[in-house]
Amino acid sequence: MKTNLFYKVIAFLVIYAFFLSSCEVVDDNSKRISYESGEILVKNIINYYYVASQQINYENDYQLEFANLMTAENPDSVLNIEKTQIVDDVDFKIKVFSEFIALLHNLQKEEEISTNSVQNQMFSLLNVLDSCDFVPQDTVSLIKEYISANQYNKDIAIYEITNLMLKIYRNDVLEWKQRLNKSYFIYAQKIDEIPENVFDEEKLEQFVQQPYKGKETLISIYKLNLKQEVYATNSLFIDRTFFLLKTFMDINDLYFRFSESSPDVDYIEWKNEQIYNSLRSFQDNIK
Repeated sequence: MKTNLFYKVIAFLVIYAFFLSSCEVVDDNSKRISYESGEILVKNIINYYYVASQQINYENDYQLEFANLMTAENPDSVLNIEKTQIVDDVDFKIKVFSEFIALLHNLQKEEEISTNSVQNQMFSLLNVLDSCDFVPQDTVSLIKEYISANQYNKDIAIYEITNLMLKIYRNDVLEWKQRLNKSYFIYAQKIDEIPENVFDEEKLEQFVQQPYKGKETLISIYKLNLKQEVYATNSLFIDRTFFLLKTFMDINDLYFRFSESSPDVDYIEWKNEQIYNSLRSFQDNIK
């Protein structure tokens, strides 16, 4: 009799534990940390839009101009063909992501501000997206309609907006990589075409540190160094933008899990900490 009662109690506790675990909710502090991570991430993304539009574009133009001057009889005509714009619509993209930062910042302060402030910021961001041609307008309209509903789920709305922003950034990062690779290929090809007669052997020895001699050898090493320098700069830029893309995908996944009816709280807390620490490490490395 006692044995049967013991097993009934154990069974009840197991069922009750399962019921409690299925009813777990993500606490407000976990969400606040994730929104803070999102804000840190998007600030870095905006910074790399600036880097892409200013530093990378400038260096790309300079490199092609230098290579053209060394190889072309009529450099200007060649430059008009070879120049590649690395990033498009940068001012508008920065405006869009700045609106996203404002939303993430408001979400961290939700206890101090009204619910309408968060909702209004969602509409502010979506209205900006409404005026661009690089996002599906039907998706923007559907999200607006959903938020306008009396009992909309905020977590679902945040996920849908974040997913839209992720698509914008992902498309740009993939485009940047493709254009930089194309630009580098043109640059490397033109560097290889620079004729030997434009080089001064004595000056070459000042730039080539390797222990070799002979004009032909020094020229080959100098050209290799020129290409390697550009390749390293482009690779660092691509690696960092892809790190931000992966982190964006992780945060997007986190926001999706917030919207689930039975979220895995342990996973969310672990992922939250991982994202936060990796972003801090990233910022320390780029200082």
